[in-house]
Amino acid sequence: MSHEQAFWALPGPARFVSEVVEQVLSAPRGIVGLSTPARIPAGTFEAVREALLDRGGGRVVRVRAGGRMFERSIAHGLAQVAGARDSAIRTVAALAESDAASATTFIVEDVRVGDWPRWAAFLRSFAVASADADRSLAPVVAVCRPPGLPASAVAGLFDRDEVVWRGRVSPLDMRMHVGTLRGHSGREPLLEKIAAETVVRLAMWDPGVAEGFAALEAERLVDAEAMVAAAAGSGSDEPPCWENGLADLWDGRPAVHLAGCRDVSGAREIRRRAWAAQAEHVLPFVDEVRAYFAERYRPLLLAALPITVSRKSGNLQVTEPEDLEASPMWRILEQAIPPIEETFLRTVVSIRNAVAHHRAVSVPVLVAVSTTWERLREEVEAVPGWSWPRCGQRLEFVAGRSTLDVLRIDADLPPRTGFEALARLVQARLASGEDAVVDVDSLATGDVDRLASLVPTDIEVVRAYGAHVGEDRQAA
Repeated sequence: MSHEQAFWALPGPARFVSEVVEQVLSAPRGIVGLSTPARIPAGTFEAVREALLDRGGGRVVRVRAGGRMFERSIAHGLAQVAGARDSAIRTVAALAESDAASATTFIVEDVRVGDWPRWAAFLRSFAVASADADRSLAPVVAVCRPPGLPASAVAGLFDRDEVVWRGRVSPLDMRMHVGTLRGHSGREPLLEKIAAETVVRLAMWDPGVAEGFAALEAERLVDAEAMVAAAAGSGSDEPPCWENGLADLWDGRPAVHLAGCRDVSGAREIRRRAWAAQAEHVLPFVDEVRAYFAERYRPLLLAALPITVSRKSGNLQVTEPEDLEASPMWRILEQAIPPIEETFLRTVVSIRNAVAHHRAVSVPVLVAVSTTWERLREEVEAVPGWSWPRCGQRLEFVAGRSTLDVLRIDADLPPRTGFEALARLVQARLASGEDAVVDVDSLATGDVDRLASLVPTDIEVVRAYGAHVGEDRQAA
């Protein structure tokens, strides 16, 4: 499926196409109005054509109204497009009853404002001529009326037989589309989530803009100033309105197309959208990080609780690690956790504060936080061992055993790297349904508990080492 086809399969655009098809297939007077802005998504009328063919709507003919064949007689011009003999059809009534135009839908585009009075007169006459026709075979004329017409020019012409392209693309539609364009699988890092949301908020309802930005690297997309520069180098100086395609409904409110954001106020709007894209994912990310550290360092946090936190509404006493906000959690743990984790948690506090105060986070900080988090969450899953088989396998810690099946930290690796490698081996062994036996003599203080925290609670953990080792490990 092409990107264009994927867009028209989205719920909002597909609903527009479906409404047009329903109007065409049930048009009691043989005419349908299509109200669209000057800028419409590529493939709009081709999507309508394909949908009509799929529904058995007979033949579908797209017509460009600016051709010379319509200068003298619109009925004759449509007949020619339908394949009738050159002199066979001259009147509106003849077109409505013509075998050559039978079961044909004409989709008429590019009608000029100056030509509209002639087309309006033709449509009124065609509606009258079609009143007594067999609607299962009679032709239908679907006209895309030109922008710039006063309401009086179409008053009473289409009544309810008109479909309007307005507010047809929802944020959900565009998120689905951008996810497809960027090949999302459902486990994207923070940086990629923000990059994709930036594309959504810049493109809004325009799939062409989305496709252009979706091809860029994530680091460039999250750079608000780069997006401001991109908008300033193109676009339009026209005042934005629905008719020229520079304004439409987005999430229920009027919004300006990126092409209308070239000036100073437009630059402010782009920066606001870039911040909003960050806020969409940074705040849930902070909550995920809080939960991670609350679980990982629960004993340390419990030892420091309760604490009193000052808020505008008054003081609040926190007694559980899960209720700690990121900042007090960092202050409790900063001297007790590895430097990499301390730096990461401190940075998470800073990006939370920046976003909460409507400031965008810089690209290097987003890259660093996203990369570090991917490494951390590889070690601890949100639901440990959720995909493992339950075969009675267990995690066993032993001392003084030298058999080949015993896992231990590689002494040639740096401590952190060695532990991470051991953790992956333990998880791989348990994930295959086999026991994982670990030599405690190769572990540092606290590593036994850290490894034990990586397995589900229904996987047995056996500490089969001597009392003196066990006391040391429990103390750790």
